[in-house]
Amino acid sequence: MLEFIGSLEAPEGYNQVYGGVKLMPPAPLTSMTVQEVINWQREASRTAVSSAAGRYQVIRATLESLVAQGVVRPSDRFSPKTQDRLGAALLADTGYTDGTTDQNVANRISGIWAALPRVTGPGRGASTYEGIAGNHALIDPDSYMAFMTCEIGLAEIRTRSAIVRAGLRVGLNIEALLENIREQSAKIVDRYSQVAIWLLWSLLAVQLVFTFGRLAMMGEGLEAMIASMVFLLPLTLLLWVVITNFGDILTWTARAATQVSNDTIGSEGFSLATLIRDRMILFSRNMEAGYALSTWVYGGVLAATLCNLIVLALQLGAVIFVYMRSLIVLAASAILLGLGSLSGTQNVAFGVLAKLLGAFLQILTITIILFATLDLTRDLSAASGILGRAFAALSLDLVALVLLVAVPRTMTKLAVVRGVSA
Repeated sequence: MLEFIGSLEAPEGYNQVYGGVKLMPPAPLTSMTVQEVINWQREASRTAVSSAAGRYQVIRATLESLVAQGVVRPSDRFSPKTQDRLGAALLADTGYTDGTTDQNVANRISGIWAALPRVTGPGRGASTYEGIAGNHALIDPDSYMAFMTCEIGLAEIRTRSAIVRAGLRVGLNIEALLENIREQSAKIVDRYSQVAIWLLWSLLAVQLVFTFGRLAMMGEGLEAMIASMVFLLPLTLLLWVVITNFGDILTWTARAATQVSNDTIGSEGFSLATLIRDRMILFSRNMEAGYALSTWVYGGVLAATLCNLIVLALQLGAVIFVYMRSLIVLAASAILLGLGSLSGTQNVAFGVLAKLLGAFLQILTITIILFATLDLTRDLSAASGILGRAFAALSLDLVALVLLVAVPRTMTKLAVVRGVSA
């Protein structure tokens, strides 16, 4: 069991540290004492979200606790033997003994090691620490339990984990690309925001002079002049707030839409990385099941899976396009908000605000479509034969691709039309 945990948590071995650390250990971990490792973790945690170290990725607080319990001494070398002792102590705390197949124990183990998924209850299949400090489950719950019941061995676990890691790597790279798009959009806004603000206040001054002059020529009193500003001044202040914080609004829009969709679909930590991870798991399970049957069944499953991968790539391309179009176009349109304090051009500002709503709706929609497709595919995997579910999954993905292209555009058009008509 320790070998299983270590192969997921630290495939590079006993000297591996958390990948996000900026301060690397002064020497290989196995050549340092326990106290030296703790001292390094204390310094490393100042510039990183985790100080996990060794084969079992023990963080400083846990290591200090194990020292206080007498499991190891500060002067002990942080050798493979010492690390195994630490891992065994943590494992024993979960109630695990050789041959345990209790799902509650499996969940307690996953509560210690982030690479293992929960196997029952809410968030099944996700890490207890999904998304925290970059953590994701690196094996699916069925494989986890299959190992505990001795149905599969370490070699199979390593193969399945490699597939999961590959899916996560692709997903994380796409997420990094989308984050870069958001950052570039914010930079565009920062570049033109001062121009937009100057334009907004200048046009407000022009509008005030024009309005007061017209009312004075008509012999209107002060009350009429104030009444004419009741709508214009609050609108100008609203546009000023939006322009000033447009970069933050773009980022909030992308993240809030994802959070709202997570709440809507009852997901915990759903992201593109976890989507691709779970799809790769389903694809690999289909391939394994097909391989165990006849050649022609395996050929059909292989063909369907290859087509699925192509369609999934197109889906991700559609997602990237939606982000680019919604965020970059919005950022480039930021200066148009400055036209909102002139009565003749207020519709332009309303149109931009409506596009902001459209961007939120787009990101919300694509997240729900992607998750719903994954959820339906999972249901099919449990309810149909291997060949049928492979082609059913392909059909679902094709429908999802059409929706990803058509629905966000439709929702944006509705938002823009309502914004301009307002």
